[in-house]
Amino acid sequence: MNVPEVCEPVTLTSGLELHIPAFKFMITSSQFITYWANLRVTNDLQFGVIEFGLVEESVGTCELPTLSSEFDLHIPALQYTPLQSSEAFWKMQVDLKFIPGVSLLFEVIEFSKLR
Repeated sequence: MNVPEVCEPVTLTSGLELHIPAFKFMITSSQFITYWANLRVTNDLQFGVIEFGLVEESVGTCELPTLSSEFDLHIPALQYTPLQSSEAFWKMQVDLKFIPGVSLLFEVIEFSKLR
């Protein structure tokens, strides 16, 4: 398994696979653990976690997505490439909420295109 490099952008591919190279899981307002994750769309703007792991490198001053203790995932900047053969992308901000249950699922609750 190849561990993503830190400070890479969060990306959403045309195949609707979400790659989060690093995010902070907020234990308290000042304590966190840094993870990486890959998710894939399941249906109706829901994403299932495919794989995840700890990031052991320093994240420095990167602006990272955050996962709150209530499992709300905030992604301040995401690059979405709508066409597989294109290098053009949209920059977006996305908020997802954990869906309790058997699977690790998150539902998009808000998104906006950034300029």
